[in-house]
Amino acid sequence: MTDPKEKAKELIESFLPDMYCFMGSGMLSNDYDYKVALNNAKACSERAVRNMHTELDEIYPNKDGKWRSRMDYWKEVSMEIFKYDSKNE
Repeated sequence: MTDPKEKAKELIESFLPDMYCFMGSGMLSNDYDYKVALNNAKACSERAVRNMHTELDEIYPNKDGKWRSRMDYWKEVSMEIFKYDSKNE
């Protein structure tokens, strides 16, 4: 599997081009606010990870070792999404 930090970055960057990027008067002035877009992309990425948790519960009803390792992986990805700051990349 991909490194959790890389997976978080991949998810965020895949959502970023489609994010609503205006806040306050930015909508009136048509100014792109990268921070707003980034926060929206992070929220969508987090939602995708939560969906993975749900899918894993359905796929592995017995909660075996595979389930645990995959859940741990996606929890790490979730933490990396939270910590992600494109300026530090």
